[in-house]
Amino acid sequence: MLLTFLVPYMGHGQSGAVRQHHLTFIPDTTVAGVLLCDTISAIHQFGRIPYEALLPALPQGIPSRVHFQNENKSEVLTLIFHQGGYANEYGEFVISKTARGKIRSTLPLGHFVSGRGIQLGMTEVEVDKLFGEAGKRTVGKETTWEYSLDERDAPAFLTRFGYPRYFATFMFQQGVLVNYHFGFEQP
Repeated sequence: MLLTFLVPYMGHGQSGAVRQHHLTFIPDTTVAGVLLCDTISAIHQFGRIPYEALLPALPQGIPSRVHFQNENKSEVLTLIFHQGGYANEYGEFVISKTARGKIRSTLPLGHFVSGRGIQLGMTEVEVDKLFGEAGKRTVGKETTWEYSLDERDAPAFLTRFGYPRYFATFMFQQGVLVNYHFGFEQP
């Protein structure tokens, strides 16, 4: 699916400044062969995770998370379960260096790679070639790139998944990708 739309730009020191431009953006929807919001591919890769294990006592509005690490324990894949969803259906994925919680298990993968080919350690230039220009914010040595699609931008895509908004956030430190978070915003 190829989409063209306008994105707000938030540059360094320009809180809320908007520069509109066209870009081509293809949403990322998989990691390690698991499709967002797809119970079958999730069960195939991670096994069945009981519904009760996905509903820990968290404050309302904070989604439950399940963490897996790669075989050399250098990367973590976090699956985010949206309240009201089916067991083993995850609306967001995060690839990072660390987890804020218990690691459920280790997967026999060298790296967590998304369907668009994104993996930790990529440079800003490499990600830009795949995703195009983004809304960017820089704070100190950390740069965050943000992309989003809403119902005006991609109604068929969002209707297929049953959500009003898709997002992708890339966090770079010294020009190298250290965190990639993408999926659907829970309404």
